[in-house]
Amino acid sequence: ARAANRYKEIGVRKVVGASKRHIIRQFLGESMIFTFAALSISIVLAKLLLPSFGSFIDRNLKYNIFSDYHSLIYLACFSITLGLISGSYPAFYMSVLKPINIIKGSMSVGPARKKSPAFRNSMVVFQFVISIVMIVCTLTVYSQLDFIKNKSGFAKNQILTGYIYTDGDLRSNLELFEAELKQYPQISDVYVNGALPVTISNRPRAKWEGQALEEGELGPLIYGAEVNYNFLDFFKIELIEGRNFSKEFSTDASQAIILNETAVKATGWDNPIGKKYSLEGIDGIVIGVIKDFHNTSLRLKVEPMALSLTKSNRSKGYYAIKISSDDIPGTLTFVENKFKEFAPDYPFIYSFLDERINRMYRSEQKLGQIFYYFTFIAIFISCLGLFGLASFTTEQRTKEIGIRKVLGASVSGIIMLLSRDFVKLVLAANIIALPIAYLAMNKWLLNFAYRAGLGIHIFLFAALIAFFIVVMTVSFKSFKAAQASPTDSLRYE
Repeated sequence: ARAANRYKEIGVRKVVGASKRHIIRQFLGESMIFTFAALSISIVLAKLLLPSFGSFIDRNLKYNIFSDYHSLIYLACFSITLGLISGSYPAFYMSVLKPINIIKGSMSVGPARKKSPAFRNSMVVFQFVISIVMIVCTLTVYSQLDFIKNKSGFAKNQILTGYIYTDGDLRSNLELFEAELKQYPQISDVYVNGALPVTISNRPRAKWEGQALEEGELGPLIYGAEVNYNFLDFFKIELIEGRNFSKEFSTDASQAIILNETAVKATGWDNPIGKKYSLEGIDGIVIGVIKDFHNTSLRLKVEPMALSLTKSNRSKGYYAIKISSDDIPGTLTFVENKFKEFAPDYPFIYSFLDERINRMYRSEQKLGQIFYYFTFIAIFISCLGLFGLASFTTEQRTKEIGIRKVLGASVSGIIMLLSRDFVKLVLAANIIALPIAYLAMNKWLLNFAYRAGLGIHIFLFAALIAFFIVVMTVSFKSFKAAQASPTDSLRYE
């Protein structure tokens, strides 16, 4: 766009004897110099950023471009092509202009015609389409991740978890281990010898009272877990009907079953409490119903689940400890020492429950970070293009701005005048980008059985960000033009 400002230079060169070939060679040469300078800088940046990028994608990346001549050839060919394309407009268009027309100020090759800004405007629209789509994608991914964090259905923050091995002193002294942990002031509660909400993976067959099964037919597969008495209270899982496990009822250890809402719906019971419900190895009685929680990823629907009490101290299980955030390192040291005291032959391996859940959505978290960085890059490039076009337009209208100021136009009025056309371009970009972003992210959200949805606030916020970027970028250049003294632009008229 700014190459047109050099038409007088070209006219003078033609008058003193420059041929069409010389003009073409000059512009293409300048374009190639810019492109190869950019290539050199990009190679250096790629080399510097490669370790960080490798760490981001969990890969050990090593690359020496000068030892891979194929890549070097591809990059050189790409840069040459890019340089030829970007320099072709000024080289081939400007070189055919007649010197007499150039000196007179006419830019037409043939008969005089009004110059159309459609091409450069379309470039601005295209840049902002990409930026707006990236903004919507970023907001949607982070909205879904936030939805995931609050949708699990159980407490997960500040909970330290570990594995109880099937043999050793810890297994035979669980009550003492629990009691000594609770004495530490930074520990508020302890859960031992049972499944965690995110480790429930056992799939027993289920049969229930009133179920219609053919002779020899097996019941459906459900999720089944052995838990301790304080499982519901510790993980804040809501009991919506019936009662919790209790040591006051001697039959609970062998017969009590607690179902989730989905399991109750599968039975068709209106009143499940007291009904017979059997799992493999357990002929049980339903004593309670809990609200559904997610033991697997939100990509999958909640399935029927049955909880029973841990039957033996020899069965595998986990422990979970609620800790305060005041002194996490000190608490970890205390728990490790106690673990080593009861299980000296085993390593102390721990994790936080929220971290275990986050690992389920590692790919989504990486995707969100990728969108974040590429959105920033897209917006930055769009601002560069917009700033360049605003500079070009302002320079083309310098005399008009001077005349308007002489006639009494205010600075704010001139800024509005210069910004109006660019706001129209971004409005067009929004009209194109928002449907594209909706279709793309709606398809991505279909990977989840439970999703936050595409609220209109996401699209409005993305549009507002785009308009804000335009106004700030254009206003910066327009303000300088509007503040300039009109005598500077009109003294030679």
